[in-house]
Amino acid sequence: MARFVMPLLQGGVALVLVLAAAFGAWWWGWGRYRLGDMRINPRAGLDQGKTYALRFWGVHWPPSPAGQAYGPWLRQALAEFQARYPNIRVEHRLLEPETAYQELAAALRAGNPPDVFAAPPGGPLLLSSSLQVPAGFYLDRRERRAYLAAAWDAVSARGQVWAWPQWLVARTWLGNRRALEAAGLDLIGAALRSDRTALAAALSRRAAGTTGLAVYPVGMGFFEDLMAAAGAPVPVNGGGRRLWPRDQVRAAADWAAALKAGGSLAVPGSGELDALVDDLFEGRLAAVGGANPWLTARLLRIDAQRRQGGPRLVQLPVPGPPGAPDGLTVSAGALAVFRQRSYQGHDHTRAAVELARFMSRLPHPWVAPDSPVMPAYGPVWARWMVASRPEHQWLFGRGLAGARPVPPRTPEQVQREQRFLAEEARRAVSRFWSGQATAGSLAERIGGSGLPAPETPWWRRWLRGGGSA
Repeated sequence: MARFVMPLLQGGVALVLVLAAAFGAWWWGWGRYRLGDMRINPRAGLDQGKTYALRFWGVHWPPSPAGQAYGPWLRQALAEFQARYPNIRVEHRLLEPETAYQELAAALRAGNPPDVFAAPPGGPLLLSSSLQVPAGFYLDRRERRAYLAAAWDAVSARGQVWAWPQWLVARTWLGNRRALEAAGLDLIGAALRSDRTALAAALSRRAAGTTGLAVYPVGMGFFEDLMAAAGAPVPVNGGGRRLWPRDQVRAAADWAAALKAGGSLAVPGSGELDALVDDLFEGRLAAVGGANPWLTARLLRIDAQRRQGGPRLVQLPVPGPPGAPDGLTVSAGALAVFRQRSYQGHDHTRAAVELARFMSRLPHPWVAPDSPVMPAYGPVWARWMVASRPEHQWLFGRGLAGARPVPPRTPEQVQREQRFLAEEARRAVSRFWSGQATAGSLAERIGGSGLPAPETPWWRRWLRGGGSA
């Protein structure tokens, strides 16, 4: 009996191995490129005898820190693309920020989204499970290495790369160089690590007549920054579950309360912004925390144009809890590619991919040296770094190596976050600043159980830490 059973078993094992290998080959070649009932062929090329018509949607931006308008820059960028690809025509449309995602959602429901959508930093990047074409379908190892590793992390979720990163926005605080140096803070050395204890010690040594740290009105961004530095950049999930760990909220509130009690922390009112900015420029204020990156970029631009005495302002890492690893919290502005429900062909999708890839590699008017807004494409980032000041080269070089990206979210989750921050969290934080609530009660009001740290994406493990940062 054994001489009959063994050949059968061996044959069965061999059959299983052959079927597994066949399935693996199918999956690697084609199965992994499926979107719902549609298979995408990322190897398809452009038909040079065919004219392609693409639709590009973006969001209206205010003028850049240098005063450049977004619309003219976009038209010039699309003209450069069409000069490189003469058989591709691009029609563009700029949406208002308040209604952009509602219009995009309506287009997705109708099955007719734009071919490329430029999502601003902090906006949702998981926009459709069946019509959004993952950038990961079209990437090889060489191209992944051409962009900042942190940028790919910021557009990756659910085991897939969803969009082409265009730029990164870092959470930083802004300080007066002379006031900080007078307090003994080495702006390039090890003392600039993102440690609350080190920053508090420096602020306690500030010069007489100088305020240490001010909270940007009305103080919500201050706590968002501190929670992100503690490893919790997202306050709630799509179901409303609170993700800021209560112990971290309590620790941040205790730290702020101790600074305030010691006279090292000021909490200006919403009508005192102009005075706060003047105090920062003149050195009567050592640092300000919680300002949005766009204001930070504008103030740094104004500072760079000063002709006497040189630049006065410097960016600081948001301080994390003691022992936290150094690193900057970053979010990505990215370009998402879509197919339409009435599929226009693999070559049409390739044309949209080439447009997203091209736009992701261009210098952007909002990206300026010594700014919290930086390019995601490695060669452009390298030039940006060289043009920045030494302390900012140190900050961003070190900070991106351990960057904590804000993960891609759906439009529904982003809307829930915005409501939570604008309503419940804002009321609770206002009560805390006014002394009507303790650190413990604040933690109970806006904190939750948190979530475990996300697993490192498989492709990051594959690259073994490689990339441009």
